[in-house]
Amino acid sequence: MMNRVAQVKHYDWSNNFNVSEILKAYEESIEHFSKEFNILELKESELIELGFNKFSKESKLMLIPIWAYDLFPKGTEVIGLFGGTYIKGKDYIDMDIRGGCLAFGIEVNN
Repeated sequence: MMNRVAQVKHYDWSNNFNVSEILKAYEESIEHFSKEFNILELKESELIELGFNKFSKESKLMLIPIWAYDLFPKGTEVIGLFGGTYIKGKDYIDMDIRGGCLAFGIEVNN
């Protein structure tokens, strides 16, 4: 992915082509990661390495970095910061980020 981004930076390509190259690299990266591991089976420490953040020290809620949202399969239940559960692919999920993560997360028990 970073090679593709560097090409966009250093080559004199059109903006439309640049965007298509970055989007293609993103989709390829998500596809690759999805084959390498199941995001729902990772431990808390592994999620933290990927950029997830704990909502609080006492909470089991791990907030999702925007890039990792696409690793979750449709039908995954996510939890909002202020309660409520939402289903990916069914319910509206606001993609606004604060501190690098969405206002939604998953509960991790390990």
